[in-house]
Amino acid sequence: MHLPHSLPIYESLTRSGHYHFGYFSSTKQNLRSALDDLPLTQLHRLPHRERVLDVGCGIGGTTDLLTQRGFPTLGVDPSRESIAYACGRRATPMTKFVRRRFEQLRPQPARFGAVMMVEVTQHFACLTRALARAAHMLQPGGVIVIHDLFVVPDLPRDRVPYHQRSALQEAARELGLEVLTQEAITEHVTPTVPQLLQLLRKYRRRVVHGLRPDRPDVEAEIRELETNLQVLHDAIRNGDLVYESCVIRNPGGW
Repeated sequence: MHLPHSLPIYESLTRSGHYHFGYFSSTKQNLRSALDDLPLTQLHRLPHRERVLDVGCGIGGTTDLLTQRGFPTLGVDPSRESIAYACGRRATPMTKFVRRRFEQLRPQPARFGAVMMVEVTQHFACLTRALARAAHMLQPGGVIVIHDLFVVPDLPRDRVPYHQRSALQEAARELGLEVLTQEAITEHVTPTVPQLLQLLRKYRRRVVHGLRPDRPDVEAEIRELETNLQVLHDAIRNGDLVYESCVIRNPGGW
């Protein structure tokens, strides 16, 4: 499985096509269904059956889900390996993928009803510029849906690679966009890391055996992933990070 970062480990554990937090409606919900539920929490905000742009689509889980729900979706990601994997696992030929950086994607003649951004804002140094690019992709009245972690205290961004919680409001106001909702859902995503760590403990040997031919350092990768997950979980529990679901509307078109 030739994929970047920790994606092969995630996919070996979940077989979900996702690389993000899950949304848990109850403590009894399993990780796989929670991973599916996160990008669907704002589905009612999307213009009915309009095209969706999935930014940073990774291996295509969200792109596939939205297409199956009746929203023709284009997934865009800079990783050649991720796009190749996404194309190989897509559930319907209506799901489209393109390998490109979001910053290099040109506005299309038929604009999108929604832009989905699941845990990608930290990859943009300037949130205002990223939202402006997303707004250019939208038809009038279209929405930008963001699910991501944000910093609550005023910590330096070189220490915590996430944007300030207030940054979305400020960027939207500067661009003349309308924030429809900005909801903290931290308690609903918190079970993700404990469940992932539990799966790693349970299936560690199987994961190592399956990935070692392509990734000889997979055991070191797993140890690093466990450490990073625990640090992230502690930051959430300590209140340094909050997980938010946001919907921003482009009222008049660009």
